[in-house]
Amino acid sequence: MLICGLCEVGERAEGRCDKCDEYLCDGCIIRHLKLKRQRSYSMRATKDLADSMVVCRKHRGEAKKFYCYECMETICRDCILTGHKNHRAVDLDDAAED
Repeated sequence: MLICGLCEVGERAEGRCDKCDEYLCDGCIIRHLKLKRQRSYSMRATKDLADSMVVCRKHRGEAKKFYCYECMETICRDCILTGHKNHRAVDLDDAAED
């Protein structure tokens, strides 16, 4: 099991930033996107970063492009239709802006 390289809490890594080469937990993925945005990365660069960071373990091959506020984790499109059906889920870019 890979551990998040940023939060030092020992959370399981759910993705990796290809630009920073850091493994990140769900919470740090959102914080990482916020930091990238604050450093004037273009919207396109941020979206590319988000797209390359995580792949759903439950729905193999599906990119985690959404954030579930109830569960406080990144999820894929198929997750929204199954285990997170009645949860508030938003696009990762929108979650990073919050």
